[in-house]
Amino acid sequence: MHREFKIFWIFLKGQWQNYMAYRLGSFIWIINGAIGPLLSMSIWLIISSQTHLPLNQSQIVSYFFLSLLVSRLTQVWTLDQVGDWIKDGGFSNILVKPYNYIIENLSRQFAEKSIRLTALVPFMIIIFPFFVSRLSFNFAPFRIILFLLAVIMGFILLFIWEHTLALLAFWTHETHGISSVHDTLRNLFSGYAIPLVFMPGFLKSIMTIYPARFTTSFPLEILVAQASAKDIVNGFAIGLTWLFLFIIIYRWLFKKGIQKYTALGG
Repeated sequence: MHREFKIFWIFLKGQWQNYMAYRLGSFIWIINGAIGPLLSMSIWLIISSQTHLPLNQSQIVSYFFLSLLVSRLTQVWTLDQVGDWIKDGGFSNILVKPYNYIIENLSRQFAEKSIRLTALVPFMIIIFPFFVSRLSFNFAPFRIILFLLAVIMGFILLFIWEHTLALLAFWTHETHGISSVHDTLRNLFSGYAIPLVFMPGFLKSIMTIYPARFTTSFPLEILVAQASAKDIVNGFAIGLTWLFLFIIIYRWLFKKGIQKYTALGG
């Protein structure tokens, strides 16, 4: 474990240096990522002024304001990257390295998040005065702890999920189509634009168990939507079930994929 952490730290410092050279990209990323939640907030506020919704206007503002942070903390960028490595033959170089390539990918995620958060946090501080009078969070200590645990679970879940989907490139030879479908369903069922409690019956049932929910909606349900103890326990149970399921599927696909890859001379 000490060796893996040392490798992770070396890569993390290297990735920091790389991303510091492209700080303008962080600003563009912030603006691009803020448009969706703020637009969704405006739409739902208009709707709530005309009809009754499960969340009041303060909760709607709080939900989408905090989603700016949560969705960025859980976001990962690995599906197309790993898929392209497999398609282009670059995965051969990964196989001969004396460490698991996931360590390098994880360091890249941490470095990029930390650099981009240095732009996101000031942005949120700047816009905070415009929303402060309408923000409403439940800051009970146990909810804050559960919220943080839910964010961590959401990140790990999406990280393993995208690595698992990327391994399909061993058979499909490309993942861009898979990535497009994945992103569409994730945006629909993550709660990024439509909170779980606003979903109509059948779609709400799907979203409740769909893994994308745990990347945005579930943490916000704990801190903003006043999820009950039963809903929180069920949420963690479903999220952890998906996590362990993806780990099992990943290990199986990796084993079968490597056999196919080496048999074809990859």
